[in-house]
Amino acid sequence: MPRKLLSLFVIAALLFSIVNTPYMVANAEEQSDSVKVEDSAVGNNREISGDEINKSITYTEFLDSHGIADENKPPMSEQTIVLNREALAKGKGNFKAEKDSILIEEEGYLSVSFPGTSGLYNMIIEYDPVAGRSRDVELGVRLNGSLPYREAGSLVLARRWKDKDGKIETDMNGNDIRPSQEELTFADRGWLYSNVTDSSGFHIRPLLFELGENNTIYFYISRESVHIRSITFRSPEKLPSYSEYAKSYLQIKDASQSLPFIQAEIPAWKNDATIVATADRISPATIPYKGSMISLNTIGASGWTSSGKELAWSFTPDETGMYEIRFRTRQNYKRGFYATRTLKINGVPPFAEAENLRFTYDSSWQIYSVSVDDKPCKFYFEGGKTYTLSLVMTLGDFGKDLGRTQESINVLNDIYRELLMIMGSTPDTMRDYNLDKQIPDTIKEMLIQAEKLEQIADDIQKITGFSGSELASLRKMSEQLREFNKDHREISKRLRVFKDNIAALNTWMLDAKSMPLDLDYISIAVPGSEKPKADAGFFQMAGYMFQMFIASFVEDYNSLAGGADKTDVDLTVWSTTGRDQATILNDLIRSTYTPASKKNLGKTVGVNLQIVQPDAILPSVAAGNGPDVLMHAGMQLPINYATRKAAMNLRKVADQSDLNEVLSRFRPSALVPISFNGGIYALPEQETYPVMFVRTDILSELNIPVPTLENPWSWQDMIRYLPVLQKKNMSFLMDTGTSVGADVGVGMTTFAMFVYQNGGSFYKQDGIATGLDSEIAVEAFKTWTKFYTSYGLPTNFNIANRFRTGESPIVIADMTLFNQLMVSAPEIKGLWQMSMVPGTVQDDGTVDHSVRSSVSSSMMMSTAKNPEAAWDYMKWWTSKDTQVSFSREMESLLGTSARYPTANVEAMKSLPWSIRDYRVLEAQAKWAKGIPEVPGSYYTPRHINNAFRSVCIKENSDEPREAILQYARIINDEIRDKRIEFGLPVLEQ
Repeated sequence: MPRKLLSLFVIAALLFSIVNTPYMVANAEEQSDSVKVEDSAVGNNREISGDEINKSITYTEFLDSHGIADENKPPMSEQTIVLNREALAKGKGNFKAEKDSILIEEEGYLSVSFPGTSGLYNMIIEYDPVAGRSRDVELGVRLNGSLPYREAGSLVLARRWKDKDGKIETDMNGNDIRPSQEELTFADRGWLYSNVTDSSGFHIRPLLFELGENNTIYFYISRESVHIRSITFRSPEKLPSYSEYAKSYLQIKDASQSLPFIQAEIPAWKNDATIVATADRISPATIPYKGSMISLNTIGASGWTSSGKELAWSFTPDETGMYEIRFRTRQNYKRGFYATRTLKINGVPPFAEAENLRFTYDSSWQIYSVSVDDKPCKFYFEGGKTYTLSLVMTLGDFGKDLGRTQESINVLNDIYRELLMIMGSTPDTMRDYNLDKQIPDTIKEMLIQAEKLEQIADDIQKITGFSGSELASLRKMSEQLREFNKDHREISKRLRVFKDNIAALNTWMLDAKSMPLDLDYISIAVPGSEKPKADAGFFQMAGYMFQMFIASFVEDYNSLAGGADKTDVDLTVWSTTGRDQATILNDLIRSTYTPASKKNLGKTVGVNLQIVQPDAILPSVAAGNGPDVLMHAGMQLPINYATRKAAMNLRKVADQSDLNEVLSRFRPSALVPISFNGGIYALPEQETYPVMFVRTDILSELNIPVPTLENPWSWQDMIRYLPVLQKKNMSFLMDTGTSVGADVGVGMTTFAMFVYQNGGSFYKQDGIATGLDSEIAVEAFKTWTKFYTSYGLPTNFNIANRFRTGESPIVIADMTLFNQLMVSAPEIKGLWQMSMVPGTVQDDGTVDHSVRSSVSSSMMMSTAKNPEAAWDYMKWWTSKDTQVSFSREMESLLGTSARYPTANVEAMKSLPWSIRDYRVLEAQAKWAKGIPEVPGSYYTPRHINNAFRSVCIKENSDEPREAILQYARIINDEIRDKRIEFGLPVLEQ
């Protein structure tokens, strides 16, 4: 009996310990195990898709459902719940349990169950982003099997960055050089904390999550990889008012000495690498001031415009006391709006009013004191203690109204797409579509949205005090919706205007969300002390303007001089890019190439990098004043110059084994346009090719299967699904080169898909004649033009805009459309993806997905004074490390829109593509084929364009076979003339 009692006691004790330590159980063996356990609640639905996000309620609706009218006054919860490493390691999913944390790699997931107390909580994630492709970590969160709201599907965990070496260097001319950006290491920053917020910025306060007694939280990492150490759910914090904060320090004396100015352009850290130092060349009062030289003396501007982007500075006061905080700022970007920033001290706003600092519009510099009710605030700082002061870009009072505007834009896009399905993009204005009977709810919704937009405009007017053109887009759209609701027959007459007004409203929205601000310096000042002058006086300004006028005659701002060290050889390199890109390149040259050239060549090579206009290249080369190396050359230039003896054949310059090693960096397709008669006349820099972009939300709505890498489409699939689109008055698009302002070469790129997928070629016998008169090319041309003559595809369009609105949910375009959509269409983020282009089924059942690739390149000019050094420079420039460094610096400076499509295969793998996107690009790249450049080949794209126009656009259209054969003869005549001119063999007639 005692043994039984003892056994029961032991069992009860064990059960008690397990129940009361739910987050602390983990074995030592678990600490390095990979965990791949299927959660039955997750199943195959691991990814949080854009379609799932789009179908969820908004955070505003979530707040309304809980009766929360003011986000600053959420209900408090009593319990704090901490999921530490041990609790997380007990979860299910695809992750790795490590010593201090769990590692979830990109496309990995974690599901954790835990008990709690019912209530609303903030969620704080303690994390360490894995050093990788330099992008912020993106993740989605399901709670108890579903997204709590849309915003939870697209959360961001930011990285931290700093200027390399923490200083700004100068070139030989005394001009400042923008420093490179580098990520803070774990040793520099430790674990990071994120009190999860709305990544769109519409909601300033941390997001609320509703927990119950039993909870399951699910994380899906959609971009980058991350270590997570803990997840904490705690009650929302209520910040004190300034009056409450001030009462806490009534006994503290004011400081007696101000701190030296903190130069804003050199922050301690930032959470976005695109926020970089800028040059103010307008005011001599901006410090540091360097006269006519370029001085990077401010920070912010267009780089500091996105919600959540933070700049931080550190300082250590010598004296304990109360201080004022002042900024020398300029907000001359947004008339009628003010820029908003949240002030934090050691990561927390000291009082509620600090969450909403307003910087109003003024064309001049201002000294801004942090104030409440126009009275400067006093801040307590302890002597000898280091503080971190930071400013976070927020939408402030505009956030709620802009969020409502975005919701209205989403509804209006749905309404337009519904109207499009009924009437088409060009409806019959004389027809009554009976919209009041077909879509009565939509007609009612128009009035609802009209009232919402009018209310938003009124609310913004109350905030800003302005009622001018800044709100015209809102009121114009509201007025049109009221007219449509009043008389639905007006819709068919003004559908295009409706579409344009939606586009204008979307543009207004993007602009309103952007709140730039310039900062010169920060002053931690004695309260009540005299403020410095905000700007220069009349005579100082007049002297400065005269100095700048004189400097304009003598300073060469297009030449980026290297460092001051002595060199043995000097190269002249021309670049046709902008100054920002050239500055990044020049910094790489100084920091990596010139120091390494001594080891590689036995002599130090200096590089004089110059920015030139493209139309100045040929006259300079013809006059014998060309550079040693020309960078960023267009696809036609290398062979065009080579046939005129102006470009060097690299086979005659480089050692054969060395050349082969360098050429192995690129795909064979990238070498085709720069090769001629056995010679290589350039090295590829960039390579792009078409891919297919699809709106997954619309395809899902139409029950069209989304193409995947495992199941890519063929042209038969495209033809099968095209009627489904057209039945809804939608279309599929391919670039034609006939749209207004389009490059005629894009039509040739589209045509190349059909030629190459059917085994054809563009030229015969190494370019001696065109191949467009072959039967394969003729049939390919007929197939291409049939999409327009028989299936009615449009020929004149804005491909990005039609894809964004959903008019064309499937488009084939250059891969760089990805960059454009990421910047110009944030409202459809997560609702589209890339795929391989449709392929042609071969006789053996395989499918050919060939596309044409386009390249830009670096070429060595025949005027090169030191070909050995020029070759060494070109090898360095096209190497993996240099291309990765340049690509990342470009994206750090200019954002996703500047993502660099490097031709170096290994470097491409290291760029910040998501795993899914890179898989698609890599799969399509394997099918890429280059089109040779030959004497007279410039006739090919323009006459393919002419042939297309004669068949698909001309009023009395030509027959496809006759059209392409006619222009093939013209192309052949030009090729023959050019080959005779250059002494090359010609095709016997």
